[in-house]
Amino acid sequence: MKILLDSEQTAFIESQLQSGQFSSAEDVVAKALNLMAQQQAEYPDQEWLTATAEKIQVGLADIQRGDIVDGETFMAELQHKLDQKRSQSA
Repeated sequence: MKILLDSEQTAFIESQLQSGQFSSAEDVVAKALNLMAQQQAEYPDQEWLTATAEKIQVGLADIQRGDIVDGETFMAELQHKLDQKRSQSA
């Protein structure tokens, strides 16, 4: 099987070889595939994993913009919403 790699992938493999961790490009690819198989075995619900990763990225972007709420404020808002739901149900 032949696989075409882009320049970024090739550079990454070369950096791994130069680090001395691997003795061949095949070893680098084998390790990557083993890690991928392990990840899929541990997290078979890839859709959930992807959605969670996207949510993390949104959260990190919020932090970078300074759009954050401290824990006390968050809990107070959460308690307020819960109180509203309870009063609507009563």
